[in-house]
Amino acid sequence: MTTGKQGRQILARVRTAFNTATVVGRGRSRHLEVEGATYASYNPVRRFWGYAWDALAAAPLYHPLAANQGAGLRVLLIGLGGGTVLHALRLMLPRVELTAAEIDPALVDITRDHFALADTGARVVVGDGYAHVEAARGSYDVILDDAFLAAGEASRTAEINDELVRRLRAGLRAGGMVACNVFTDSAHARLRTTARALFAREFPTTVELIPALGHNAILCGLARARPLAAVSGHMRALPPQAARAMARVRAMIGGSWPAA
Repeated sequence: MTTGKQGRQILARVRTAFNTATVVGRGRSRHLEVEGATYASYNPVRRFWGYAWDALAAAPLYHPLAANQGAGLRVLLIGLGGGTVLHALRLMLPRVELTAAEIDPALVDITRDHFALADTGARVVVGDGYAHVEAARGSYDVILDDAFLAAGEASRTAEINDELVRRLRAGLRAGGMVACNVFTDSAHARLRTTARALFAREFPTTVELIPALGHNAILCGLARARPLAAVSGHMRALPPQAARAMARVRAMIGGSWPAA
């Protein structure tokens, strides 16, 4: 372990088959850095950080099965990272069934050793997440696609196109949701517009969730979302830190902002 500026401690550095991953400690918090990009943050008493992880965790709240603390709701996260999304989901939906697919086994080990993976209660599939979806056809109610490459400039592992949506939908049970992490900066404006149009064409209902911080949005498509009043009520009834975090995630329903 080495200590740097402002109490920054290097707790682990691992060269994996895909990237170099570094676990950084600051006080009680730990952060997973992969090629300079922050893949995850963890603190034993904090579950929300204001970034895309919060919006990803918010997405399943719009599925009808989220109503009863997530009982019967099966969620797949493609791209484990350090499990930040899983911790947030477990707090908000205590009865949800969580699975994460991660192609890099070294990242799974890091998450177990430094980011309290066991506390999430998630099943972990080590391997290509998209291949897992095809092998587990009709298994999930929500598929969260958060697979990114960190070599050089961060980019999505798979382009959002008709083929990707077809592959992801094959893994859903009836009424299921697909949610993809997209960039919102000007350099990716065309790709975001194309993805929006695709989701509007392929799904009866779309929801776009925008976190308070960062340059990402979570684009969701599903057959029928929970009534907005039910989602809002669910969010207000969450533990205080979760309720505050969800209040900062903006939701665009069907391409429009809900009336205040």
